[in-house]
Amino acid sequence: MKYTDIYMKISYETACVIFVKKDGNIRTMLCTRNNDTMHKNCDNDLMGMLVAYDKRCNINNNNIAVYDLVLGEVRSFNVKRLIDINWYGILETEEDINKAHIEFMEFDKNYKRDMPQTISMEMLDEMGY
Repeated sequence: MKYTDIYMKISYETACVIFVKKDGNIRTMLCTRNNDTMHKNCDNDLMGMLVAYDKRCNINNNNIAVYDLVLGEVRSFNVKRLIDINWYGILETEEDINKAHIEFMEFDKNYKRDMPQTISMEMLDEMGY
């Protein structure tokens, strides 16, 4: 998917993203930019935090700022280092969010157990990152 496609979809939906961090570590994150979903998970001024992140995250550097539903904080990921993305759809209720959170935590546990958690710089070069 292209940057704009992911940005638009994550503005409404919630996703599990798997990506390579700058240091070569692999990270999984349950995240969204959907204001309603964020506010069901946290009472802080999340849109203000997203706007602050958006100042340094944009299509020019391939970074998308999102709200991490597990950490309860704004984070970002680079679309060019995306390994996989699994969409949960629009989470409208606290029950939907809790269900997605439980599914994600189980997936995350298994992923960390079964998959490598770092990628060497040589592997990144070979993959075109």
